[in-house]
Formats: sequence, C-alpha cells, structure tokens
Amino acid sequence: MKQIATDKQMEISISSDSDVITARQRGHALARRIGFDGVDLTLISTLISEMARTFVRRDLPGKISAAATEEAGNVGIAVVASVCLKKNPSGTELSHLPPLMEPELLSRAVSTIDGINIFSKPHETTLMMMKRATVIGPQVLS
Repeated sequence: MKQIATDKQMEISISSDSDVITARQRGHALARRIGFDGVDLTLISTLISEMARTFVRRDLPGKISAAATEEAGNVGIAVVASVCLKKNPSGTELSHLPPLMEPELLSRAVSTIDGINIFSKPHETTLMMMKRATVIGPQVLS
C-alpha cells in the first residue's frame, strides 16, 4: 500500500475535547478529498472522533493520523490511532486493556471498515484501519 499526495494526509495529537472536534473535521475533509461521500464519509468521521474521544476520556496521550492510500488500483484511506499507556509510580501500566482494543470500539470499527491491524508493544498500542472508496474520481489520484 502506498500513500498518495501530501494534501491527502493529516495528523493530530489528541489531548482535549477541542482536539477531538479538530480530528473529526480534518478526517471528514480528508475523506471527502479522497472521494468518499454519503454514509462512508459519516462513518469514517465518526470512527475518528470515537477513537480520539477514547484518548480524552481515558486521559491518555494519543495521536490520530490518516492518509490516502492506493493498492492494486484501489484508492482508500488508512486511519491510524496510536496511544502510549501511562505508568504509575511503581512502573506498572495503569491499564491492563489497551484503550484501542476496547470491545465496543473495535466492534464499531470492524463494521465500518475493510481492514484492521492492531500492533502492540510495551506501553504502546496502534490500531490501523483501512477503507476503500466505492466511488473513485480522477481528483483522488492527483
């Protein structure tokens, strides 16, 4: 999978409610530029805001990024959410369940997207979701 033009990507650190709104707005605008519309556009925006809201609700430092992708002639979007788990003073993680792996969030994600990858290493969880555009216009590839 390769990324396309730089105007077809976004990244935002999430630490407050205003960051959640900004991530949703930027994700919505990016998905529209890529060629998404209708229900898919709403689902992508909602998924981005739900992931960002999870960071804020759990008071965890997180980052949401998204980029246009192309694989085997199919254009789409890859949304990546990364979170670093905090430690308490004794050095152990405060959460035993990485927040991006919460069953409710994952079930919404799986019903919305075409592919999902979860990467986990000590103190960090990354969730990468892919969605292919169903209507592809020539503006997507430029």
